[in-house]
Amino acid sequence: MTTCTCSTPKGPISLMERPIPLPETTSEHLCAQCASLDLSAFLRSEDSRPDRLRLKGRMGSACPLCRFLATTASIGYSTPSPLGLNTEIVYNLKTVSLPLAFGWHLVDTLQGGYLFHFNLLGVHSGSSFTPDCCILPVDENSKKSKWPAIREISPTSIDFSILQSWLLQCRNHHSASCAPPDQIILQDISGLKLIDCQTRQVVKAPRDATYVALSYVWGKSHAAESTVLNRSSLPETVPRTIEDALQVVLRLNLKYLWVDKYCIDQSSATELAQQISIMNMIYSAAFCTIVAACGEDASFGLPGVGLRTRPAQPAIRLNGQVWVSSLGDPVTAIRTSMWASRAWTYQEGLFSRRRLIFTEKQVYFECNNLRCWETVSYDLHSEPDKRNVPIGGGIFDTSFGDEPRGGLDKHIIAYTKRSLSFQSDIINALSGVFRLYSRMPTPTRHFWGVPMDYNSRWTSGWPANSTVIKPNPSHRFEGHIDAAFARGLCWHLAMPCPRRPGFPSWSWSGWIGPLGHLAWGFLNKFGDSQVKIWLQRDNGEHERLSEAVIDSISKSGPTYAGYTPILRIEAWVIDTNLTYLANGLSDARIHHRGVYPNQRFFISIEAGGNGGTLRWPVTLSVQATEGDELHRELCRETLTCVLLSKASGFGLLVRRRTGGMIMERIGHVRISPAILDSEGSFDDTEGDYTAYNDFHKDVNLFDIAPRLRRAILLG
Repeated sequence: MTTCTCSTPKGPISLMERPIPLPETTSEHLCAQCASLDLSAFLRSEDSRPDRLRLKGRMGSACPLCRFLATTASIGYSTPSPLGLNTEIVYNLKTVSLPLAFGWHLVDTLQGGYLFHFNLLGVHSGSSFTPDCCILPVDENSKKSKWPAIREISPTSIDFSILQSWLLQCRNHHSASCAPPDQIILQDISGLKLIDCQTRQVVKAPRDATYVALSYVWGKSHAAESTVLNRSSLPETVPRTIEDALQVVLRLNLKYLWVDKYCIDQSSATELAQQISIMNMIYSAAFCTIVAACGEDASFGLPGVGLRTRPAQPAIRLNGQVWVSSLGDPVTAIRTSMWASRAWTYQEGLFSRRRLIFTEKQVYFECNNLRCWETVSYDLHSEPDKRNVPIGGGIFDTSFGDEPRGGLDKHIIAYTKRSLSFQSDIINALSGVFRLYSRMPTPTRHFWGVPMDYNSRWTSGWPANSTVIKPNPSHRFEGHIDAAFARGLCWHLAMPCPRRPGFPSWSWSGWIGPLGHLAWGFLNKFGDSQVKIWLQRDNGEHERLSEAVIDSISKSGPTYAGYTPILRIEAWVIDTNLTYLANGLSDARIHHRGVYPNQRFFISIEAGGNGGTLRWPVTLSVQATEGDELHRELCRETLTCVLLSKASGFGLLVRRRTGGMIMERIGHVRISPAILDSEGSFDDTEGDYTAYNDFHKDVNLFDIAPRLRRAILLG
């Protein structure tokens, strides 16, 4: 690749050379509250500085210091409507340490024990221990290389030498963790096209090109323009975010930009599918990624680059001393942005090695080693050990550095919290992640999003393996491939959700909603449940799941050519009716180890001689409200519980579709332990309770309910 030619700033980057001009404020301009306030006192030694100070003010006050502090404090206010200039704002001033002010992820970047003793003046608008933002004086002390400083930034223009210094620090010192992986060679990214930002031509990627990728939100208005024909140059007018991204590339002294809208022929289904499948390679190979974490669509622009300006940074010149605000934590702004809510941008941010993230107020940089705010200045040249190992704590702490972090299940869970404009994209928008895991030394493949491998750790269902994992003999019993796929079916939603048309009910992709925090639970003790699984081909024949079938599916791409989304599952099943308790278990006398506050449906069996009723809680995937038709059907129908894992206590609850033989998932059952719902008295002494628990805590539904072995069709 060509060498990045952006220049390295000389010496520490501590203060803008041209501070924002401010009028002088003296004591006679201040109100009585502010006239008695000594901001510098908060930065003195511990024995002489004041404790937390509670103040109030208005952004429209005649007092300049009230305006400055109230405007700074307003950053942390969460109100249904914008704060007015005359709204009274109550806040606290308190000395805070650097880790508390800017987070451990930034302190990890800075390192050095002295930084833990560096104090700032925190502004708290609520009761949070962490300040909403900080203020510091700007003076010659800010230029001492070991001290961080709050930098004044311009509302209208970004100092690109700052951004260049971040990128060069990473390029020069983080080769192991932030450089594109060796296996990604530019010429191997088939069909890659780039925009030449100087000529605005769309060209085939040169062999040695260094390019920047753009991650942004199209928005509804621009999504309607998605059928851009294959073109050799940009149209005369492009959305503002893309126009600004072109300028960022040039200001970084680079040449090429990749934008999905113009670098993929949106009218070619073949090219679109091929390029979508290699998104992991496209973003991983980029020198850096511009992230537009601002606005709701591509018309917003990148603040500080083009026409879009940024809010003025609160600042005041008080008795000859300039004080400035750090603004709010950009990480919070990014996580609450429209960009962070969209499904497509998940893998774009994940695979990017270096990220220049534009928010409405400032630019934030994150690689696998470094976290930088535009408003926080410190000397990167004196970084103690120029370390080359990944650190956590940032926005992308599950990203892919020298070794991928997090299991496939963790990425799927995070991904399902995001939204899609077109529900049919649910698999496509995560295809880069699936591709990466399928090509690891110990691969994890998937079918309709359900992982299909038996490599488990207690912390992660399908870990990111950089080496070949030796097969565990206990995992290679007869039928272990069926059991491995059955394990992938044992997910649960965070809440009942609507169905996603066109996708099977047995996959999380068939539901519009987030998966639970531990969607697959702790399934490392999955074991053999004697499950057999067949896939249905287009001709109606069934093909037993095997390594050969899995390989065939993996090679067919996202269309699963030749297969339908219908499974044939042979397993132990129980035909059962559900019990509905309107108040759940809140009013009953219950003896059990867990608490199930939200369940209203149960599988119930009389406890016999001990009295009471044994209940197993049902967690619904479907939305059923008391009084609606589905709720009434669930109360009267005979349903089927399929044993997928006795060891992990997971039973899949299914019902027959109207007028057919195919069943669909409606929820799952925790088949062990049972809950005793007893209306009678119960001796709660330790001895009696222990004896009761010894007998009942491990009562498994499939051990006491009538069961039979049967094959079902599940769609």
